Amino acid sequence: MVGKNPRFLQSGRQDPDFYRDMWASISDSGCWEEEIWNRKEDGSVFPEFLTISAVKNDVGVVTNYVATFVHITLSKSSADEIKHFTIR
Repeated sequence: MVGKNPRFLQSGRQDPDFYRDMWASISDSGCWEEEIWNRKEDGSVFPEFLTISAVKNDVGVVTNYVATFVHITLSKSSADEIKHFTIR
């Protein structure tokens, strides 16, 4: 996805306020991380833990953003199983 706009992967589950707050956090602190829902190229939606960091040059100007994510479907499923088991 280098050079592509990641908007095409948005799931539609987060509203514009979510993204406004996310970019405000990145602007203020240089990074942001949270669990979100995203979309695969085939259109299916999945949970991920996303981290976005601003990359700055020598004079402190943001030149790029780096994002990493962890696909957390299995861990969410496991947590749901544990929750269901403990409630019984």
